[in-house]
Amino acid sequence: MATANATAARKLEETPEVVRARELEARVMKKLNFDGRYAVLHPLESQSRFAKLTNNELEFLGRIMGWSVPYYRGVDWDTVPPAMLAEAIMHPDGVGLLQSLYPAPTGADQVNWEEVSEDELHLVATNKTTIKELQGKYPVSSQWAKK
Repeated sequence: MATANATAARKLEETPEVVRARELEARVMKKLNFDGRYAVLHPLESQSRFAKLTNNELEFLGRIMGWSVPYYRGVDWDTVPPAMLAEAIMHPDGVGLLQSLYPAPTGADQVNWEEVSEDELHLVATNKTTIKELQGKYPVSSQWAKK
């Protein structure tokens, strides 16, 4: 049985989609971490490296990192002005500051998006399930709940 699973996994690794994703990931990491210092960079310097990515690479990186989820980390990102985002990057508790100033609308912030699987996100995107259903399955912990 283990060899059947290993064979299936190997075949999955050879699909064109996976090969393309691996190439895209390698290209993104080459641009972000060309000198091996990306993990210890100042936020402003790391932002300058993000500027070197193409739109496709940024979208791919956002999906890998989970940034494309609506109201990621309880922030309504569509309402955050660019100047405030620039200030929040430099602030030690930048995300906490954005959570308090630009909270996600009521209802959408009641889902713990970090626990939702990609398959369920796809179902929401294709209108096969609703956010209300996800609220019941993945409630927000008390840490993220509104006061």
